[in-house]
Amino acid sequence: MATNKKKQKNDEATDVESKEEELLKDPNWVDKAIGRAKPIELTEYEKELANLLVELAYKNSESNSSPLGYSLAAAFDLFVAAGYYKNITPKEKKKKTSEEKKKTSEEKKMSEGWLYCSNPNASPLLIYPYTNTCPLCVLNGEFHFHPAKKPESGTIGSITQNSLGVFLTCLFERNNQRLEVRCGHRYDPMDIIIEDKQNNNIVLMGEVKAAPLTTLALAVQCDAQLGQNAEGKVVNHKPQSLENSFLAQSEFYLLLPQLEGSKWKPELISLGVKNNEPIEEWVYRQLFRVFSEDKKLFGRYFQFWEKAFVAYTRSEWIKDSDPDPVYWLTNGCGVPPNPESKNWPKREKGDSYKSVSDGKTSVGMDRTDDIKKGICQVLIIGASSAKLKSKRTVKTALLSNIHAVRHYDAYIKDLEDIVWTKTGNQIITKASQLPSDQDMYNLCDGIISFTKIYARDQWIIDNFKF
Repeated sequence: MATNKKKQKNDEATDVESKEEELLKDPNWVDKAIGRAKPIELTEYEKELANLLVELAYKNSESNSSPLGYSLAAAFDLFVAAGYYKNITPKEKKKKTSEEKKKTSEEKKMSEGWLYCSNPNASPLLIYPYTNTCPLCVLNGEFHFHPAKKPESGTIGSITQNSLGVFLTCLFERNNQRLEVRCGHRYDPMDIIIEDKQNNNIVLMGEVKAAPLTTLALAVQCDAQLGQNAEGKVVNHKPQSLENSFLAQSEFYLLLPQLEGSKWKPELISLGVKNNEPIEEWVYRQLFRVFSEDKKLFGRYFQFWEKAFVAYTRSEWIKDSDPDPVYWLTNGCGVPPNPESKNWPKREKGDSYKSVSDGKTSVGMDRTDDIKKGICQVLIIGASSAKLKSKRTVKTALLSNIHAVRHYDAYIKDLEDIVWTKTGNQIITKASQLPSDQDMYNLCDGIISFTKIYARDQWIIDNFKF
């Protein structure tokens, strides 16, 4: 089954590549790509939450004099989390036969895999974690392996790409910028198109490589799971995988780490009970409610997020010195220190240990494969549009929520100031060999993220100020 799925994905990728190659041969592909692009589709409740989070980011930045981009990146993670949370239960069916009332394999998958924890800092909980360890225990330096409940990689890419488009749309509307964000067609080489409605001949075509820094775990309260130890005494079970058979009737909580003195403690933020409300609408409305009602909640969340970001940037900690515990709640955090002493499991193949979160889920555009593919795709867009006699001025950019924190110097820095041109069959070694009016192009007009912007184009400088 897994082999068939892999083959299907490979076939789909090959189909997209061949279609893209064919479309780029069209001398009018830029204008046609703009025509094929779809507006960002938003429900009322999605837009309400996005606008609220953007506004809270501005207020948080003003209140603590921190860079606006960092607050926006933190807010972005919450919006992405909503996209993750809506996958926690299956969509309800309008009609159910007696057979459909039975638990389907999909429902079973979603009710299974919850993590039971009787951590002394909280009442017994069933937890839905987003890295491969108990998020309560790890705050105390204890590691208990449990598979993360993130969506599949294809779903993550779709959620983060759409979320970035949503946030940019909200920002442009808030700042009265006449910039329209649209999603590129699947057969076109760009993920996002941003059209300048005030200056209709300018369009930005961007490749999106985005992923959250961290996702708050969900939790529901439960009865203590008791057993007997070797001496026959009744004790609480250690963290273990359990089934949650009452998803619709459960009161859900966000599990927010809070720093009290020098120790991290969990704060449980009630999202309420879902009952029979559609999960997608319920998630967005409840997040909107809790962040609207508690005016200080975003500030507390940002305190955690900022600490996690600092820990992520300092990932190469000194040996024999552990990082801030919230580091283990960030994506791409790697293997625990001294895993052999923690009974940490090894991978199925080889002798290496499993990670808490591996490099494939790295933050923002920090995955090396994404950087390489992104730069290549931006170059394809630039080279393919440069040869056209279009009335449009095409800007190219890599877009993300967070810059390549760990890999910027190694993979991007030396490429920032590269310019290129087309010379036909001529072998050129010096600029003086080129005609004085030869058109020159940036490898990338901008590398744009909330946390860092590198721009070699005045239009990008003017329009992207975080």
